[in-house]
Amino acid sequence: MGIEPYTRHSPLLEKCCLLLSANESYQNAENDLLLLTGLKVGHSTHQRKVIEKELTLPDVKQGLSEMSVDGGSIRLRAEKKGEKSYWKEYKTARLQGIYYGAFFQDNLSLTDWINSQKLTKPFYCLGDGHDGIWNITAEIGEQQHLC
Repeated sequence: MGIEPYTRHSPLLEKCCLLLSANESYQNAENDLLLLTGLKVGHSTHQRKVIEKELTLPDVKQGLSEMSVDGGSIRLRAEKKGEKSYWKEYKTARLQGIYYGAFFQDNLSLTDWINSQKLTKPFYCLGDGHDGIWNITAEIGEQQHLC
């Protein structure tokens, strides 16, 4: 079944847990998984699976000729019930239309990841016109000096 030694959940069940946790709160993921599969996996287990998952950024196999960058804010709950929630900014990039990376309050890692790829000439950047996005695109590639 592809279950590693000393693990409790199959790879498919783990994938379902991660997918639901990515799309909603851990509590809702617990409830939805129970509804969809009849299996109860607690919300704290969903959270632990997300925290333990090591996510690596993809490398573009061919030369990188295009990217799109966007950003926004995400509302996070406080650890203690009753405390105010807070907002964090994120930026995300899509390279060649198939490779994705997202970063929370870490623009430098985003630009380092993109600059670690083999950039082609011409290189196309797409953004929504927000200054924060164009500040990121200005850090991509080598500076061109026009004469």
